[in-house]
Amino acid sequence: MRPPLAKPTDLVTAAAYLHAGAERIIRGPVLRRDEVTSLLAITTAGARQEPDNAFWSMAEFVFRGGTSKEALKAWSAASRCRLYNDHQSQALEQDRIRIASHYGGVQAWIYAAIGPQRSESLARLLLSNAQRAQKKSKSIDLAYQTIRNGAMLRDGSRRLSLGMHGISLIESATYPPELQSEASPRRLWVAKTDLTGKLRRAGRVTEASFCDRQFRINDSWQAFRDVEDPAGRLMTLSVAASIVDALPGGLLTAAVAGAIVWLFSLRVAKVAEYSDRFRGPGLTACSLALLVCAAGLGYPGVGLATGVCALVPALSPERPRRYDGSPLGPLHAFAVGSMVTALMAGVALTAVARSLPGQVLPSQGTWGAFLGDPRRLAAFIVVILGGSALIAPAWATVRRLGTPAVAATTYGSLGRGLALVSLLFAIVASPISVAVDRILGDHLGKIVLNEQVYYNPSDSGSP
Repeated sequence: MRPPLAKPTDLVTAAAYLHAGAERIIRGPVLRRDEVTSLLAITTAGARQEPDNAFWSMAEFVFRGGTSKEALKAWSAASRCRLYNDHQSQALEQDRIRIASHYGGVQAWIYAAIGPQRSESLARLLLSNAQRAQKKSKSIDLAYQTIRNGAMLRDGSRRLSLGMHGISLIESATYPPELQSEASPRRLWVAKTDLTGKLRRAGRVTEASFCDRQFRINDSWQAFRDVEDPAGRLMTLSVAASIVDALPGGLLTAAVAGAIVWLFSLRVAKVAEYSDRFRGPGLTACSLALLVCAAGLGYPGVGLATGVCALVPALSPERPRRYDGSPLGPLHAFAVGSMVTALMAGVALTAVARSLPGQVLPSQGTWGAFLGDPRRLAAFIVVILGGSALIAPAWATVRRLGTPAVAATTYGSLGRGLALVSLLFAIVASPISVAVDRILGDHLGKIVLNEQVYYNPSDSGSP
């Protein structure tokens, strides 16, 4: 949804170029020399405008390879800054305003759409390059700089998953990579206190106290991550927002589908009243339609099964009694009601998946991928339609009634129920969805733009 990058004229677009460059390093193609030169020029200009923001010097550290003399100089410069701001929240807010102005209002699904656009590539490269640099140098100065930079990344990233890279950065400065998978708390504690002990013996007590504080804050973050599930909460809210925004329209679509089935039942009643000669061709056409539809959706087995089900109404008891249109009993009403419920859910969710908010669903985990797949949901509708074809012959056989007449009553009840219930639900759901959307938008906006403030897992540890 984000437009192509414009020529950097402000800090937000300049930072966006650096994030795009980091994505290129990870995903390819390889950056050309002139592109690296341009990115380094952006880091220099950004550091000049924001001398207290470590983001620009950290980006320079990445684009200089992480181990060269110039890269380590940039790493040291970053550690003397006061904060970390990668300007992604400002870019996301600009995206939100642009999308909202285009689609006529702020809706919760917009936050769900822009949330995944926050890049973590630069943070990943910071961690990998810092680990490489520390393998080449065992100086306590580099370790202390890494802890300061990790603390700023952790506290200023505005996304908890990004903050975890800052935690890993701090941890990487306190013990070598071979201990990073160590399960013994004692060995990890000894490794962490070794650096602070060296700092105190060198008379750098303030720096040692700062490192101790970062280790405690890291522990609180780890405890928060073990208890809470921020990624799962964001995913759940995003799925809910996508469905809520499009649900009234989906229910109206189900009401229209019910009206079509209702009209179909009237035609079946006419055929049943005047002649049986159209039953064979009609059932064959319905069977082929279900078969072709399901096969086109990628489910030929479903199409074959439902196609066979559509031919079952050809069966009818010998010398059936004349059906006067009276109710067929509570069990028949229950069967039709179950079909109404299933069809209403299937049609409404298929319409949601095809809607603009529904385009967000496939990126939202297993449930989002299921609910955001219109082909799978449409195949579910085909299954329900095929199953509904079994109701009429079953009751016709039990009651010794003509199958076409029972089918007309069955589909009349099915279509009428689907149309009226879906319409009622759409009317009721419209104001409720507006209220729920406002609540979801409030939560999603806070999470997407500054997740750390929303959860507040610890106090800020940056100086």
